[in-house]
Amino acid sequence: MSQLVNGTLSANTSSCPAGHYCPLGTYQPTPCPVGTYLGTRGGQQVADCVLCVPGQFCNATGATAPSGPCDPGYFCQFNNVVARPTSATVVNGTTLGGGICPVARYCPSGSSAPLVCSPGTYSISTGASQCTPCPPGYYCPSGTSDYTVYPCPAGYYCPQGTTTVNQYPCPKGTYSNQTGLTAVSQCVYAPGGQYVDVVGATAP
Repeated sequence: MSQLVNGTLSANTSSCPAGHYCPLGTYQPTPCPVGTYLGTRGGQQVADCVLCVPGQFCNATGATAPSGPCDPGYFCQFNNVVARPTSATVVNGTTLGGGICPVARYCPSGSSAPLVCSPGTYSISTGASQCTPCPPGYYCPSGTSDYTVYPCPAGYYCPQGTTTVNQYPCPKGTYSNQTGLTAVSQCVYAPGGQYVDVVGATAP
């Protein structure tokens, strides 16, 4: 709006508000589109609106900050507009969108990318927010989806959370010719008249 000040026509101007941009000649600020935000005043073009940052989603126009973190079990990359994205695309080398966490991975709230299940854990389903401890009788290397393909071998025992095939050998003086042991107490003592002088033995 213009007004007369000391006999001169003066225009009222304001800095473009946060969450908006104002190109040359603007009379009404334009809101930043969904998938973007702008936390400062004075935006001049849509390129000044910032792509929603990884781990967050931006589902409103005219946003001054991201709407919130990506939901557990999902990962959000740039320009994401929902808390539970289902697809991602690559534009000019930048990954946009996101997706559901794949098997052998986990995605806590606010994840920007899936995290590999650590040794001793597994995830057999998509959408996991955390990995599950490897059950007794099995071992789980890093990035395990199906723990059943890693039974504890003969000569060893595997309590919950075992990480490697040879982590827990039957001690000297004992052996085991069975797979899937869960505790050292299941290792068999060497019979009288025989001895076992190595760990991880499968026979006396």
